[in-house]
Amino acid sequence: MFAFNPRQLGFASKLNPTRKLAIEVLESRDQPSITGSIHFNAETFDNQYSPAIANSVSGISVAVWTTNFWGDQDIHARRYNTKTNVMIGSEIHIESGSKWDNAPDVAIDNAGNFVVVYNSRATESSSDQRDIFARRFNTLGKMVGGKISVATTSANEFGPKIAMTGNGQFVVTYTTDVSANNKNVTAKMYDNKGLPLKTIQVANSSAVENAPAIARTRSSKGDFAISYVERQKDVVLKRYSKSGALLGQQYVANTSATEFAPSIAMDENSDIVVTYTKRITTTNHDIWARQISSTGVMDAPISVGTSKEDETFSTVAMHPTDGQFAVSYLRFYTASAFYKGWIAEFESSGDLYRRGVWTGSDSLSSNAAPRISAGFPMPWSHGNAIYFIAFVEIDNPVWPDEMGGIFAAIGWMDF
Repeated sequence: MFAFNPRQLGFASKLNPTRKLAIEVLESRDQPSITGSIHFNAETFDNQYSPAIANSVSGISVAVWTTNFWGDQDIHARRYNTKTNVMIGSEIHIESGSKWDNAPDVAIDNAGNFVVVYNSRATESSSDQRDIFARRFNTLGKMVGGKISVATTSANEFGPKIAMTGNGQFVVTYTTDVSANNKNVTAKMYDNKGLPLKTIQVANSSAVENAPAIARTRSSKGDFAISYVERQKDVVLKRYSKSGALLGQQYVANTSATEFAPSIAMDENSDIVVTYTKRITTTNHDIWARQISSTGVMDAPISVGTSKEDETFSTVAMHPTDGQFAVSYLRFYTASAFYKGWIAEFESSGDLYRRGVWTGSDSLSSNAAPRISAGFPMPWSHGNAIYFIAFVEIDNPVWPDEMGGIFAAIGWMDF
């Protein structure tokens, strides 16, 4: 097992301010491979939340988040060099106008070019129409071209998620409100210059189909997969080829229980892991996962977080080539009335490798659910892949809705 050296990553550098993350008692053979965290946001005078993060084979990671200041929501980003262990430049203002821009997601290609998608509406009012836009950035963090109108019809379009190949082609998926009882899932494909290629009606029946998650292989195969919730209780998976042709559809979860909130990851072999939340009672939810091969063969459900506490908000990341995966989720501690972040790492066989708390004494808010993203092997890690967990630290634990800074916990798959 590779021995992690925090000095080697520059954790003591003034250019890389970090905080130690205590690891609590584990339920398996070893403690999670998380030692510290990176502080992304430099502007600290307002609230930051809803983070997302993406990693590139070039060694560049980019985090995006929503910043809220006096009735205005904007999208910010910042990059980090995992090879030199320093932040790259200052914060990037993706959107900073008078509109309410929020719910960002980000994807990055092998060279370090990245695309950010997000929601936008005129005011704070929930009755205002929501649209979806995207912006492209080059390897220097400079904006390329104009704003891309992904979904701007008269309907409400929201919850964008993005996935990208290694050469920069990307797919955006989102939910459209057709009516109060009819929601559809759409995907739009773009080339690496941001030009539209194809629109896919992923799910457009008269039922409620929403909350899509998407993953795409970085390899030249270009396959991608979308998981979503059907009829507010089942989790569906659809697999697509590089051209957008449907390869297969299957139910990941459709028991008598309510199963929802999918997250998805895909490796270079087009193998897939989907995680989801299963409702046991109104105050007790569990996290489960399923592995699906590139040909659509699905393994049995895997227990990720099934304690007597309430576990929600899962996200999954896969090792690029080896099939191992890690799942981040929140566990609500009833006695203290706070959330803590958990990480569970799994072998390619689906067997649990280790599991534990990665937030230590820090408490998290359900408004700041962590997002996990896997990266390519680091130069010093002997072929092991890193992962980053983007999260928000509560600035005021008495008032958890007051968000704190954007951090990323660092871990690595050293199985």
